[in-house]
Amino acid sequence: MLRRRSITTCPGKRALDAAMPPRKRKRSIETRDDDDCLRRMDLESAALMRRVPRIELGRFVIDTWYPSPYPASAYPDGTLYLCERCLGYTSSKRFLQHHKRTECALRKPPGPRVYYEKVDRLALYDVDGKLETTYAQNLCLLAKLFMDQKTLYYDVTRFRFYVLCRVDDDGSHIVGYFSKEKMSPEGYNLSCIVVLPPYQRHGYGSLLISISYAISAHDGQLGTPERPLSALGQAAYVEYWKHCVLRELAATSGVVSIAYLTDRTSILPQDIAVALLACGLLKTASPEIPATQTIRASKARVRAALESVRPLRLCQPRAFAWRALRPSTTP
Repeated sequence: MLRRRSITTCPGKRALDAAMPPRKRKRSIETRDDDDCLRRMDLESAALMRRVPRIELGRFVIDTWYPSPYPASAYPDGTLYLCERCLGYTSSKRFLQHHKRTECALRKPPGPRVYYEKVDRLALYDVDGKLETTYAQNLCLLAKLFMDQKTLYYDVTRFRFYVLCRVDDDGSHIVGYFSKEKMSPEGYNLSCIVVLPPYQRHGYGSLLISISYAISAHDGQLGTPERPLSALGQAAYVEYWKHCVLRELAATSGVVSIAYLTDRTSILPQDIAVALLACGLLKTASPEIPATQTIRASKARVRAALESVRPLRLCQPRAFAWRALRPSTTP
């Protein structure tokens, strides 16, 4: 905790250094840019960090799920206070209010608005981890409170962060986000996705997934999420794939190839096969399924399968500001 400022923007090396035993401090700082040592630093910090009992973010007080490396001195009363504009943190509501009045200049995430739904006043901002490192690190620290798998908090420069917000007269209020590696050799179009607990079960997860595929389609690429997926992530993606595949099958007649469905949805052939298998329209889903394989299903069967899939909240093509969206592969 920094005494001269009312809020800490990111714990970074200083907070992690303070949390570690003296004999480990020097190594964790001096070797920060080495991949092997970064992994060791993550293991060490994971062993030492404690779970913040709860956070106050905007108008919500949220119980957390998993540890994140905020210093224990930042929440002496069990509550960590976060600025929902810059995502910096403090130990006191009074300090937070002072920060918002006099220090924080942000009213939205620090990047161009690339998507906006007028009716629901939903906005998506494109944040470059290389240009906005502190904000991106703060975002990852916040996300770590609600996911068990993310371990790297500082190496954010290789990623873009697409931050979804609800907008009102007071500014933009973070709902969730997904990140994407700028140069992914595997072709992943999504690395991490988080919807904050107050906004879960409102369809924002499927909205973010559909946006990731829309960006892939705009870039002329196929998309697939980074593996491994959590059980919840796998279920969400299978639902999305099923919805897209069945919608295309319902709009066509006769025999349809895997390649056709891939071209229409920007979903990888292997993921198309998983969706067809889940719908009972394919007997086996091989990782090496040929794109030329065809599917024949009656309209009645497709309609019945489509009715069994729950409605999903998907992105609206006209809501994108494609000129503002920077190429997702820009270093």
